Amino acid sequence: AEGIRAELNTKSFVAVPPSKRHLYEDGKHFGELVADRFPSLTFNINEAGKCMALGRDTAAAYHSILCLEGAIRGLTRHLGVPDPTTSAARNWSAVGRLVSEEMNRRWPNAADKMDPDFKKLDKVFGALQAMQNPYRNETMHLSSRYDANEATMMFELAKGVLGQVAAICDEEGEPKLP
Repeated sequence: AEGIRAELNTKSFVAVPPSKRHLYEDGKHFGELVADRFPSLTFNINEAGKCMALGRDTAAAYHSILCLEGAIRGLTRHLGVPDPTTSAARNWSAVGRLVSEEMNRRWPNAADKMDPDFKKLDKVFGALQAMQNPYRNETMHLSSRYDANEATMMFELAKGVLGQVAAICDEEGEPKLP
């Protein structure tokens, strides 16, 4: 018994509330379709869940926002927009301009924009653009701090957007638009 007690004194333990246990365990927190179509996001999705379970709210927000990078990559590849090769080109604004240009090239007028493919892409792309300044850009600054409500909202936003993108394409952009 003394040996066990001595060994336990060398360790620290963290308790996960039963209501959040499912978030701590590896799982498909953003759904089966996202897990299947975006396997490169598994680490960040699982980290976001673990951070949510442990009350590490800023870290949960950060990992949730990182998952959106996969959504953007999938959409750009779906549209045939080349992957950015420089750090400046990886900027969400720069990528957003390229996506907008490609969408306007494919669907140049109002009648074209009634196309179901355009409507799906427009909705999900609009959601990503809306998250750019208040969430993505803000999260990347050292001064950013998030509470449980904000982290939960960002987790759910990322989950929802990735679910919509996964319904359109996978992380390689498949099926590619012609």
